[in-house]
Amino acid sequence: MGPLEASAQRAALQHSAQAGTSAKVPTAASMRLMQAGSPGTSVLNLTCTTHTWASEDPPRRYLVSLCCSWLLGEAAPEDGQYFLYYRYGARTEACQEYGVDALGRHVACRVPSTFISSKGLEWLAVRVNGSSRRAAIRPLDQLFALPAIDRVNPPGNVTATAEGSCLSVHWEKPVSAFPTHCFDYEVRIHNERKDYLQTEKMQNTTFVGITDGASRHAIRVRAAVSARCRPQGSWGEWSRTVYAGTDEWRPWTGWLLTVLMATACLGLLLLSLACRLCHLWPRLFPPVPAPKNTIKDFFMALEYEVREATLEAA
Repeated sequence: MGPLEASAQRAALQHSAQAGTSAKVPTAASMRLMQAGSPGTSVLNLTCTTHTWASEDPPRRYLVSLCCSWLLGEAAPEDGQYFLYYRYGARTEACQEYGVDALGRHVACRVPSTFISSKGLEWLAVRVNGSSRRAAIRPLDQLFALPAIDRVNPPGNVTATAEGSCLSVHWEKPVSAFPTHCFDYEVRIHNERKDYLQTEKMQNTTFVGITDGASRHAIRVRAAVSARCRPQGSWGEWSRTVYAGTDEWRPWTGWLLTVLMATACLGLLLLSLACRLCHLWPRLFPPVPAPKNTIKDFFMALEYEVREATLEAA
């Protein structure tokens, strides 16, 4: 039994422990083989992610790619070369596409299309070994839980509209073999005028909310496979940013209004000073003569006539 098979046995052991069944424990010989090689020559910090994509040719199929990267140990020989193998289920495959460092040593691997199930729950066993003329390179075996390394695609066709104070956001489920009801969503809304960030968690593909109606909003959405369908992993990538609403009270509008008001007040003040200095007020606004008091004159004349008539009678 080879070292990669020992990794598969460990995967089966852990998976069976969760399922409540029994599995064989790796033998001491396989454990010694896994520790063979010079110390410090093994790779470090091995990380892997999976990504689901859909074939373009009908019938539509969901395929899984695998990307892994690692660091070289402090005692890694300069002439060393490293190779990655992965095992899923009963099948093993070697990596064919590598990324290299300045010395041409493999430090990353990409498998565009694997036989990993996009909805699978089995463990993924990965081995990185190497060869060198200077030293025996110690291999590294590592197990990965697929839900933990699956990088969920962003939701598709995100659209947002704002009508008055009502904001509506709609999107489609990510490219995935999981059905629509298997996703949780997180909507992030940024009010650009107030610099306020709002985050909402959803289980459907539509969000409707109330805004101030006077700001532009930047909206992004991301998804995660819900615990209703598999052990929950991490959130996926954010969608592209879409915008809704308009910023009615732009900064330049406020400054323009302030400048116009200040200019008008200054003009009125200068006009008032000029009129006072040049005595223009009497010319522009001459005094209006008071109207004659005809009623008073009428009573005075009447009183005079009565007095004359009284004197004549006497």
